[in-house]
Amino acid sequence: MRSALVLAATVALATSAAQGCRSRRAPADDTTGSSGSAASAGSAASATDLDGWRADLAFLAAELPKRHPAPFHQTPEAAFRAAVDELATALPGLSDDQRLVGLARIVALVADGHTQLDLGRYGRKLVYPLTFYWFPDGIFVIDAAEPYRWAIGARVVTVGDRSIAEATAALSSTFGWQADGFRRAQVAWRLAWPQFVRGTGLAPADGPARYGVVDAGGATRDLIVEPTVWRIKPPAPDTVPLYRQKPSAFYWSRYLPTERALYVQYNTCYEASDLSFAAFTDAVTQALDSQPVDRLIVDLRWNGGGNSEIINPLLAAITARPTLRGRVFTLIGRNTFSSALMNAIDLDQVGALLVGEPAGSPAAHYGQVDHVDLPARGLTLHYSTRRFEAPGYAGPALAPEVAVELSSADYLAGRDPVLAAALARPVPFAP
Repeated sequence: MRSALVLAATVALATSAAQGCRSRRAPADDTTGSSGSAASAGSAASATDLDGWRADLAFLAAELPKRHPAPFHQTPEAAFRAAVDELATALPGLSDDQRLVGLARIVALVADGHTQLDLGRYGRKLVYPLTFYWFPDGIFVIDAAEPYRWAIGARVVTVGDRSIAEATAALSSTFGWQADGFRRAQVAWRLAWPQFVRGTGLAPADGPARYGVVDAGGATRDLIVEPTVWRIKPPAPDTVPLYRQKPSAFYWSRYLPTERALYVQYNTCYEASDLSFAAFTDAVTQALDSQPVDRLIVDLRWNGGGNSEIINPLLAAITARPTLRGRVFTLIGRNTFSSALMNAIDLDQVGALLVGEPAGSPAAHYGQVDHVDLPARGLTLHYSTRRFEAPGYAGPALAPEVAVELSSADYLAGRDPVLAAALARPVPFAP
């Protein structure tokens, strides 16, 4: 039986397909949710730098409480207003990156993972050419450009002159969150983002970032990195486990003959331009009906949301095959968010077992995102417009029924303990 959450989503998505935090931006000539932006854009060019930041702060302070359905559900209005006043007073003495972080912290007071400050036209052209991941045993470098590749597999212990605990606390204040997995994913991402590292005082305004790391041999070393343009090169598929082979594909599947399993990875709740989800589901069902399949595994670990109804053909196919009862597994994790989280609940309700780590938000959450451009600096505010309820799914994050965490040792060795747990789980006899 479908929950009230799914019923609410059906109504909401009739008018808005952008439920996810990664919702697609409207075309430039689409003014939905952006009243006032066009009028203010013309004056931005003539405004002084400080006046522009003041205009953006004033706009944010006025518009965010109007647009969010419950802007003070975590932070009292008086505290919100006091934070705005404090930032307004401090603006003249701050760098641009500190001003950006100040605005982001105002938005973060709403404590909603969908309500975030997007850099938009402010830009993110330069990055520290490193990729971090926050494992249960610490934050590690998992990818790097030359000449920093020696640091892959190293654990981060300091950023600048501050401990990693102080650094994560500083970065955690720059975005709204409810689930700890979402916080860990966002912190790891922002550790390589110069505006946030510099804006929180973890690196100097005009110098490199310095990460203290412990390498594989146990030695502590300094990793000193300048911002640069870096395009991450995906690894060769045959060198990484299944879940890392096609994270950018909208959806794909593979039959695993040795395990007699059909693996489906669903990475974004949108239709691919070259293959509709209905046509993709037809191929999945053909494999289900023509191959010996002991278990169907649906992997949502990369899926950050979109339109929660895209998955309906697959849900219908599972429901139409009662022999799959007890043999469907849904893999979830910290990046399972928004519509993907709702889809995990959908799958749970048609009999799937949830395996992995807690998802990126509570089952009941604010969502159905709209956006508005701030007037001066090219920043964009994404904000929730309604609340979704989830009767029967309590807690700070949607939790798996079989909890499995990915350790740094697993990742660096190319193991996938989550998929392994789903494959090892006993299933009923497959007719």
